[in-house]
Amino acid sequence: MTENEAAGPSPSSDDPWQDILEDTSSLPIFLTYDPDGVPVYLSKAVWTEHILLRHPEVEPFKGLIISIIADPDSRQRDPEDDRILLYYGIVREDHRPFRKALFLRVVVKYVYPPRRRGRRTGLISAVYFVDRMKRGAETL
Repeated sequence: MTENEAAGPSPSSDDPWQDILEDTSSLPIFLTYDPDGVPVYLSKAVWTEHILLRHPEVEPFKGLIISIIADPDSRQRDPEDDRILLYYGIVREDHRPFRKALFLRVVVKYVYPPRRRGRRTGLISAVYFVDRMKRGAETL
């Protein structure tokens, strides 16, 4: 997904996950707003061909993914790329898919796509479980 393709169609239903799965445009679908009011999008290709292919254990946590972006337990700026924010949600012990899954990390890259008239837009690039927050990253 290039920055020029960012921010595709608006959702057609009240369930953004259904919109993502049914999408045929290959453009990102609006998911939620981050704490700063910036819209965050996810494409079907990233969800199915990247996230679920590498981390199928996150599929039952779709609701938590949206909650983490909108109201994270913590967020950090990635030390390698300041366009990327790392969002964290604490996973309750009785819901962890494995013992060390203390947090669900959602990786969002912020771009300024022409399709959105250069307005800041978040694109989810990864979602996975971690046992700690990233070392060396600035907490916001």
